[in-house]
This record gives sequence, C-alpha cells and structure tokens, in this order.
Amino acid sequence: MKINGLINKLYRKIKKVPDFGSRIQKKEIEKLINKIPSSGKILNIGSKNCSYSPNVINLDIAKLPNVDIVADAHFLPFRESSFDGVIITAVLEIVKDPQAVIREIERILKPGGIVLATLPFLQPYHPDPTDYHRFTIEGVKLLFNNFEVKKLCNNRGPFSMFLWILREFLSIVFSFNCDTLSKIINIMLGWLFYPFHFLDHLWPGSRRLHIISASFLIIGSKKYR
Repeated sequence: MKINGLINKLYRKIKKVPDFGSRIQKKEIEKLINKIPSSGKILNIGSKNCSYSPNVINLDIAKLPNVDIVADAHFLPFRESSFDGVIITAVLEIVKDPQAVIREIERILKPGGIVLATLPFLQPYHPDPTDYHRFTIEGVKLLFNNFEVKKLCNNRGPFSMFLWILREFLSIVFSFNCDTLSKIINIMLGWLFYPFHFLDHLWPGSRRLHIISASFLIIGSKKYR
C-alpha cells in the first residue's frame, strides 16, 4: 500500500508539466491585485484551488478547497457594482454562454472596475468538464466591446501552441488507442518539449502573432455611463 501511495504521489507531481504560458497571466494578475486597495473586493471566477490574497473571493461551480462561493458564472449571486475587479482565466471556453457570463461580470463590477480574462484560440480540446468555444482576436474584442480595453496580448505564443498540439498528435498516433500509454507519452513529451517554450520570447511584439496564438489575455475596465 505504501508503494502504491508513493507511486501515485510521484505520478501527480510528474504529470504537472510546468506551464510556461501562464507566466504572463501570473504577472498581470499580481499587478491587478496590487493595484486594487486591500479594502477593495476582487472576484476570481473558476478559481479551483488557487488562493491569491484575502480580498480575492474565490467562486467555482464545484466545492473545492479555497473556494468561498459555489455558483454558476452565468448567474453571479452578487449585487450590481459590488466588485472592484474580476479575474476569469481558462473559463470562457467551458461555459455554455460566454456573452451571458461577460454581462454578469459587467453588472457586478463598479464603474472603472477591472476585468482580467484569458481566452483560448488554437488549443487542443480540453474538457473541464466541458469545452465549447475558441476565440480569434476579433472575437475577444467583440465579447468585451462594452469595456475599455487596457491590454490585449498573446498569453501563449506560437511555440507553446505548436508544441501542445504536437504533444497531443504524437500521443494519439503512438498510443495505438491505449489511453494509459497516451497519457504516459503526453507527459514525457511535455517535459521534453518544455525548454522550447522559451522561444516564445524571441518575438514578443510581432503584430502577426495573433494569427497562430494559443490564447489571449485581455484587461478591460467597465465604462462610466
């Protein structure tokens, strides 16, 4: 039993390949939290187990450690203009109606309040527990057209996108329909390919990266009316 426990623990650590693309996201989230006073309130939608700071309220569809409120993002249980900031990362692709979620975010934000979101473009299918949508850069702008856009950039570059798709492709081709073997190959390739993600830094300002970006990060503020 002890050996099985150690094996399971080792597997959980090994399967978590470092996520290079999330460094941009992490940096911008830290900026947002530092910008809003400790007396302000920030809502983290689809938080899972993460924990940022005492003034960040974690909301998720499932009851997990560090989740403060269990609710559906389509129907946020808060009054209008009650939050200074909203964080929503890797969520808008798995909800049925992204526009309804964005309307709810706009409703609960104070005028001038900040929303930080990430949205996928060229990414493999990754249900959590569902996976419905992908967004081009024009699609991101349209979804947030009621906000004043402060920043819109690639959250993951072209190498991150290519290597992720290549991992999935090779794990499918060489697993011969064996799910366990597919997972093993995917994890091994994830660690093997990881150093090459740093190549994304070579062209950070290219105007054409949005054509093959894996995902986008947008920061917007609620307009004063």
